[in-house]
Amino acid sequence: MWLRSYPRPGSVRLRQMLVARGDLVFKPPKFKPEDIAISQYTGGLTGVSKGAMLTHRNVLANVEPSCLWLDPIVNVWVADPRNNLALVKVLARYKFASLPAVSTLFSGLLNDPQCANLAETAALMASDGFLRTRDMAVMEAGGYLKIVDRFKYMILVSGFNLYPNEVEDVVMMHPGLLEVATVGEPSANSGEMVKLFVLRRAPDLTEVILLAHCREQLTASKLPREVEFLAELPKSKVGRLSRRELRERG
Repeated sequence: MWLRSYPRPGSVRLRQMLVARGDLVFKPPKFKPEDIAISQYTGGLTGVSKGAMLTHRNVLANVEPSCLWLDPIVNVWVADPRNNLALVKVLARYKFASLPAVSTLFSGLLNDPQCANLAETAALMASDGFLRTRDMAVMEAGGYLKIVDRFKYMILVSGFNLYPNEVEDVVMMHPGLLEVATVGEPSANSGEMVKLFVLRRAPDLTEVILLAHCREQLTASKLPREVEFLAELPKSKVGRLSRRELRERG
C-alpha cells in the first residue's frame, strides 16, 4: 500500500535522519517488562484508527502458551493468505496444531466453494450444518445434557458401550489411589476388555484388593480384567491424561 506524503511541522524523513547521523553507533537498549514494545495498529473501531500499546510483558504472555503447548514450534509462511485454495494446499503439507488468524480468514475458507467441500471437513459436518465434535452425551431428567466421554475413548465389551469415566469414577472411590486411567484392550472373548493403569497412594494396594473393590461397585461388563501399576501416568504438556500412550503401551 502506498501512502501520500504527509509532512508535519518539525518532522524529519527517516532517510534524512539516517544520513545525517550515520556516525552514531547502535547501542541495544535495556528493556523492562512494562516498557512498550509495539504500537499495534487496530482498525474496525468507531472514530479514528488507533494504536494499541503492547508492552514486552503482553507479547511474551501471548507467546509463552504456544511454547508450552506446541513444542517444537514450526512456523509456516503463507505469502498470500487471501488465495484460499493455495492456503489450503500449503496447510495440507504440514501437520499443524494451531492456526492463529483473523476471523475473516476462517469465514473466507468456510464460504469458498473450492474449500468448503474438502473431504475431511465434510466428514465432520452433519447434514444440518452442525459440527460433529465426537463427544458422547446422555440426556438426563429435566432435559439436561451431560457429556460422558469422547467417542474415541469408548470401549466395546460384548456389545456394550463403556466409557472410561464410568469406570474411573468408581475406581477412584478407593482411598489407596492417587490417579487411575482406563483404556480398552483387545480380547478374544469380548472384543475388548477394560484395563486399568493405576498410580497408587497406599504402597500395600494390590491388584487383588483393587479388583475386589471394583466387583462391589461395577457390573460384570465394566469390571477391569487387568491392572498395571505405574510410577506416573503419561500426560500432555498441559496436564491432560494421554490415553493414546497408554493404549500403545498395551
